[in-house]
Amino acid sequence: MISDAILERKVTTKRTLQELVDRLVTGELAAALQKESFIVNEVPGELVIAADENMLAKVLRGLLHTVVSNARNSCIRVAAKVYGDIVLVHVRDTRRADSKTITERLEEIQALAGKVGGCVTVCNQQEEAITIAFSFFNGTKAA
Repeated sequence: MISDAILERKVTTKRTLQELVDRLVTGELAAALQKESFIVNEVPGELVIAADENMLAKVLRGLLHTVVSNARNSCIRVAAKVYGDIVLVHVRDTRRADSKTITERLEEIQALAGKVGGCVTVCNQQEEAITIAFSFFNGTKAA
């Protein structure tokens, strides 16, 4: 018979956003290396995913792929901050990219982000960098 402690551990164990991003970064490494770029995961290790992990993975994979495909000699950084039940993820390319091209490619990703109550925006914070921001609700919906 399975003890209550083991059963409870299985139920409460969830993937962190850092683990998910690590998995997605691994999938983009070859493409990044071809572009002479690298990816740094700066997502805090304690940020547990409460939202739909599969949808988050699709959105984040799309963001990473878009940035990597437009990268050249870049350092791509993925970071996240928590504001209550809202998580803000930044995917930042240290080299300025064509924001119009990136914005066009993100239209489909925005539709996916909307399915998790999220939003994707592109901002040029500096002349030499572009940041894609993805915010989403990281909680459970009230019944």
